[in-house]
Amino acid sequence: MSRQLNQAIRPNYFAPLLKAQEEADKLGILPEENHLAHMAEQPGWTELKNYIQVLKDVLDQMVKTRMTSGATKEEIGDAAILAELCKDNLQKVIEKVEDARETVDSASEQQARGAN
Repeated sequence: MSRQLNQAIRPNYFAPLLKAQEEADKLGILPEENHLAHMAEQPGWTELKNYIQVLKDVLDQMVKTRMTSGATKEEIGDAAILAELCKDNLQKVIEKVEDARETVDSASEQQARGAN
C-alpha cells in the first residue's frame, strides 16, 4: 500500500473549496451553479461535450438507417421523434453547465467592476 494512502487529510485541504463557496455565496450564486461552473472549467467537460455530440450523431444516424432500410413512414417518424427528444435532453445538459458558467462569470465581473 502506498504511503500516501496511509496519510490523513490535512485540515487545510478543504480550505480553498470552502473559500470559493463563501465567495460564491457573497455573489448570490447557488452552490449548484458554482459546482457546475467549476466543472465547466475542467478538461473532462470538453470530453463530455464531445461524447454528447457523438451520441447526438448516433441518434441522427439511427434515423437515416431507418430511412434506408425500408422502414415505414410511421417507423421513421417514431425514430425521428425519439431522436429529437433525446438530442434535446442531451443538449439541455450542455446548456445547464454552460449557463452556470456564464452566471458565475457574470457575477464575478459585476463584483470586480463594483470593487473598482
